[in-house]
Amino acid sequence: MKSLILSFVLIFVFSLNSFAKIRVVTTTFIISSIVKQVGGEYVDADYLIPSGANPHIFSPKPRSLSKLLSCDMYVGVGYGFEFWINRFENILNKKNVLMMSDYYKHPMDFRMVGGKETANPHIWLDLDFMADLFVFKIADGLCGLDRNHCEYFQKNAKNLSKDVKHIKIRYIKAFKGINDCCFLDIKPAFEYFLKSIGIRTCYVLIKKGNKEPKIRDISNAVKKCKCKHGVVVYINSIQVADMISQKLGYVSVMLNSLGSPKKLNSYTKLILYNLNKIENAINNDNR
Repeated sequence: MKSLILSFVLIFVFSLNSFAKIRVVTTTFIISSIVKQVGGEYVDADYLIPSGANPHIFSPKPRSLSKLLSCDMYVGVGYGFEFWINRFENILNKKNVLMMSDYYKHPMDFRMVGGKETANPHIWLDLDFMADLFVFKIADGLCGLDRNHCEYFQKNAKNLSKDVKHIKIRYIKAFKGINDCCFLDIKPAFEYFLKSIGIRTCYVLIKKGNKEPKIRDISNAVKKCKCKHGVVVYINSIQVADMISQKLGYVSVMLNSLGSPKKLNSYTKLILYNLNKIENAINNDNR
């Protein structure tokens, strides 16, 4: 009788482990959505920085500690994006940690500060990096935690990679015929994104932090952006964007870098949203 009860207990425990989802915590919502697309039904993905919050001034709360303590895997950006991460070093040392910066070979504005690597951290918007490499690194990380569903993770990563590549090819063709059109980034948030679709910016107005542009910055923008038509891209600096677009005679367009749980709730939706915004801005500027 005892052996029969023990057998039932073992079967019950095994069943619980079989159905337990991998708990993943990421820095931002959009990264958690990518993890969810790869992990599907076998992953619970959460994020630390609330949707709509400014990640550059985010300060972790006790709830963040609770999320990290209970997760199996953490996925972050690096290059100083998580400037607060040292507070959780003891916790993360015991977790499976996947940082984008460990795999990104040529970051923009790279420098060493206090013995640590810093750079333009918006590498999740580099379509080539995500489609060719990082979605598969996410799948590898999940495989290390759940070998039974590894093939499923790899298939999802492959499908997401294909979707991103198809979107990129379609819009590169759409933008190929653009002539005499400059792009100016108010802050360096979209430098990787624009580059990955074959667009180079003529200037980044505010290269660091949340400061206001100086007269010198505006003067340099006027000197370097000499196209007849142009698009000024920004996230939330609407007054600065409108001011510089009027100065240059360009159109301004607000893009989104982090997605949102309600509307831009997947990586493909986010990049399509931004690409459509850019295409509409170009068409409006050329009328």
